[in-house]
Amino acid sequence: MQSSLKDVGYKRNTSITLLALGQVFLHHEEPKEALPFLLRSRGISENLLNNDENNGETIADLAQIYGNLGAALAKTAKLGEGLSNQEKSLEFFNRSLAKSPENNELKHSFAEIAEQTAETYIQLAKRENSEKAKEFREKANLLSEQSRQAVER
Repeated sequence: MQSSLKDVGYKRNTSITLLALGQVFLHHEEPKEALPFLLRSRGISENLLNNDENNGETIADLAQIYGNLGAALAKTAKLGEGLSNQEKSLEFFNRSLAKSPENNELKHSFAEIAEQTAETYIQLAKRENSEKAKEFREKANLLSEQSRQAVER
């Protein structure tokens, strides 16, 4: 067992399993319960990325993890923190898509997270003054357009 804990594949599988558990809670509209799984998954994958900054699988994993973590935070009324994680997710998606531009699964995941991020911007727009709200709505529209384009390609 001790050697397994040092194995990169073991760590990645653990992170993916935690992500999947978090996604189950999100799917069942239980974002608060999803958070511990997603936070642990993020920690493991960030550690893996620190050891190999060009690992395409870990970059794609982190795109998913940050997107789901952002959605969970946004659904628990932590919109600012949620948006920060969603934006980081989009950065990881862009890195991953640059390495694998023909990956349709990745494109669809990007589209889903982009739409979730657009929803968070819309929620923030409802809380802000007119100028800031306008900026958030513009960002939401841009993300929705990027989402549609990703799926169409």
